[in-house]
Amino acid sequence: MADRTVYRLEKDGTRTMLADRYEGKRFNGPNDIVVKSNGSIYFTDTVWGLRGAANDPAREIPFSGFFLIKDGKVTLLGGDRDTPNSAPNGITLSPDEKYLYVTAGLNRTMRYDILDDDTVATGRTFVSHGTDGMRVDTKGNLYTTSGGPPGEIRIWSPQGKALGVLHLPQPPGEPRPRVCATNLAFGDADNRGLYITACTHVFKVRTKLAGVRPGQKEEPKA
Repeated sequence: MADRTVYRLEKDGTRTMLADRYEGKRFNGPNDIVVKSNGSIYFTDTVWGLRGAANDPAREIPFSGFFLIKDGKVTLLGGDRDTPNSAPNGITLSPDEKYLYVTAGLNRTMRYDILDDDTVATGRTFVSHGTDGMRVDTKGNLYTTSGGPPGEIRIWSPQGKALGVLHLPQPPGEPRPRVCATNLAFGDADNRGLYITACTHVFKVRTKLAGVRPGQKEEPKA
């Protein structure tokens, strides 16, 4: 976020800058990102890359948005320019890459249809619950993080039904560590390791269902 840039970290440790501007204006602070299997990149841009946030004099884009990077072009897909209190944050794809999930403020997560050109349309409220980071498993269940304390992972069915809550543990000791839940990702060889960033800690839990890593399209089962 502080670099106000979307870049790719190569295997040799070098960085390839993919985008740092929209219509000639510097991003405020790219926050979350997901990559489609064809290489298209979706990301959210927030004010949290700026020391003074929304009031920082270095701010160039007067809104928070979510964008598409494809073939070297940056396209604005949506944001809070016309809808206050709906700043995007978390973002992810459905397993079949037909839908894009995006946070819209503190109390709503949206789901958009993905069109043939990788832009989106027909945004609908998926759940009346905001989130920070999010990912999906192979069944299409959506895992969302609480952001600040308490550290929670909420799990939703593809129909938006609440399936359960994973509560992160509070490590002992004084001063008490600040446990939150800001982002998560599936890993391990079988994609069943769920890794969770939690402010002062990183947690891992093994899941019964495999998750979907960004860029790995999950084909529908026959």
